[in-house]
Amino acid sequence: MEMELIFSVQSLLLLPLIVLSCYYYFSLHHKQNGIDHGFKIYPILGSLPDFLRNWHRFLDWTTEILQWCPTSTAVSHRPGNVHGVITANPLNVEYALKTNFENYPNGERYISILNDFLGHGIFTSDGDLWKIQRKTTSYEFSTKSLRNLIMDSVRLEISTRLIPVLNQASETNQVLL
Repeated sequence: MEMELIFSVQSLLLLPLIVLSCYYYFSLHHKQNGIDHGFKIYPILGSLPDFLRNWHRFLDWTTEILQWCPTSTAVSHRPGNVHGVITANPLNVEYALKTNFENYPNGERYISILNDFLGHGIFTSDGDLWKIQRKTTSYEFSTKSLRNLIMDSVRLEISTRLIPVLNQASETNQVLL
């Protein structure tokens, strides 16, 4: 009985030491030559504490992270062995979206989350279905149709917003800044 008590007390004293060692190991492992290289990774929790701390400024925070990374690409780790990759490197974006697109499917999880909102369109499809969606959509976004859409939008804005403001200003001799 006394031996079990000593063992449990030693275990309780050893646990914080192990947790502290892991924290310092991962913190030092995260920094190389005093320069940050991506998201800080905590034992068990991964990048989650920093995500929660910066949720209100997510875009600014991830932009800062990517500026610190030599390759402009960072990997985040979340509990449950979930990883995410964020990149601002044009070569990586081109590789994933153009050169080797087939190797980067949306995946079932992404599709199931957005399916109710976006349906089975170009943003929630993979493989052959995506190619069919892309060909169908490409006709809608041809140069001529985009030019017509822009011209219609500009005409509408000029006639309903700009001209009335200019007319009112000229009638009242108001100077517009």
